[in-house]
Amino acid sequence: MTHINRETIKVRHDLASTNCWTQEAVDDISVEHIVQDSVDEMHVEELDEDYVGYSNQTIKTILAHIKNNWRIITTLEKKQAAEYFRIQWDATSHITKYTRELNKQQRLCRDIGVPAPGLNKI
Repeated sequence: MTHINRETIKVRHDLASTNCWTQEAVDDISVEHIVQDSVDEMHVEELDEDYVGYSNQTIKTILAHIKNNWRIITTLEKKQAAEYFRIQWDATSHITKYTRELNKQQRLCRDIGVPAPGLNKI
């Protein structure tokens, strides 16, 4: 390996490392902003750790925690999700679009505890 190749690799690595640390800082600032300004403390206090606070958390883990522990799903929402899952194909839209919508509704049903078996899609 020549000196130029080695320097090129080193410069690329340094740039990637700088970008990585910049992204980590942006993530930490974003999480702190969400936790302190947007979400009530009671919803996320379980994620607060001694000495490090929320620095080991990401926005996705915070949102997943809130969704799994604090979201109240009403019977009406469950009924609506089940109805949307059973919507028939109108034959005017493309079948792949219908399939994507059906998959999306199936995931929603599973997330909120509504039975949506794959055999029903057929």
